[in-house]
Amino acid sequence: MKKEQINNLKEAFEEWLQIHDLDYDFTFYTGDEWRAKGEGFLEKAEAVLLFENQLVDILNYTGPWNIEEELQDLAGGFGYYFELGHTWNLGFYPLDNIEPFPPQSTSYSEQLRHARWLAKRKRIISRSGGRCEDCGGKAADVHHCYYRYGRFPWQYPDASLIHLCRPCHEARGKVELKFRGFLPQLRSSEILTLHKALKDGLYWYPRKPLWEFIGRIGHDIEECDSRLKSLKPLRGHEKDREA
Repeated sequence: MKKEQINNLKEAFEEWLQIHDLDYDFTFYTGDEWRAKGEGFLEKAEAVLLFENQLVDILNYTGPWNIEEELQDLAGGFGYYFELGHTWNLGFYPLDNIEPFPPQSTSYSEQLRHARWLAKRKRIISRSGGRCEDCGGKAADVHHCYYRYGRFPWQYPDASLIHLCRPCHEARGKVELKFRGFLPQLRSSEILTLHKALKDGLYWYPRKPLWEFIGRIGHDIEECDSRLKSLKPLRGHEKDREA
């Protein structure tokens, strides 16, 4: 069980890094692999994350949000906490006196009553201010944007969860299924290109006019061209638009 939880923790932290575009220049070690390196610190850790990317600055100096609290919550969902070795590595250790995880055979509805999920759910609701992160109305549900086999519902990065009202929650599942059904038509390289185009577009352009332009691609060419021309002057850093 311990080895499985370490593997799942490693997988979840890799997902966190990927979601935040930090999935480069990092390495996970098991405790035995780390001790074999003879570094002389974090010797009792059961896993070590070594990173030489922007996480060094975010975690130690200029974090835009309470990143340590978020990551400690993610680690805690697997029964672990972490300590910094140097500014570029984390050692993971088992928590003492935690509520036991339920058996994997436990029904999903029962898992959603576990204290770990209730705490995670509270975090996401606090982040959203109680509003639906799709339509802006009063929200009631917390939605997982993906699932991984063998995971409990609280063992996911915060950014993979969204707070939705009931109608948006019901619609979201259908929309995500429809999109997954379309993915087989795309090559892996095309999916990566689509991801980059959308990420960069949402970074540099206001959301509404960007989606209006995308929504007209393939329709009237003159209208598409007109929307593109109106979009170009709006290009700018998203932080500048928020100022």
